[in-house]
Amino acid sequence: MTREEKDNIDRLVNIWLSGLQSSSNDAGWQGMSLAARLIEYLGEPPGPTGNDQSNLTMINAIQLLRDRHVEFPFIAASMSMLLRSRDTRDCAVAIAAKHLYRGQCPWTEKTWNDEDRAQAVEMSYQEFRWSLGKAYPAVQKELERVQLYSRFIA
Repeated sequence: MTREEKDNIDRLVNIWLSGLQSSSNDAGWQGMSLAARLIEYLGEPPGPTGNDQSNLTMINAIQLLRDRHVEFPFIAASMSMLLRSRDTRDCAVAIAAKHLYRGQCPWTEKTWNDEDRAQAVEMSYQEFRWSLGKAYPAVQKELERVQLYSRFIA
């Protein structure tokens, strides 16, 4: 896999995480981290239930104003497929953790590293590194599959 292909996958994973972290998706999920929601719901978490009526009007307005990135459906479908498969779930979690956990790690008070990320997603360091190495080809394969199928739908 070339550096350009890896960079493109990194860019797409950031688009996916940004889409998941948008204010319309965060509503009603204050108690769970994004990583916990990704693991629990095997991809994109369900939308708000509507039980929080005080914010519902604002959420609806934001949804109307903020369109998703044009490439979001491709990477969202790809990551969803990876998260649903027992064989590739750890790959999807590892690549998501690589992009989610940046800046200062709260328990080391140093910059996040792969050991900290592995601990955050409850993997051993070796398991995390192996999964991250397998993640790029796995994402690429799913992206190609989604793009192929999208030609038949559009």
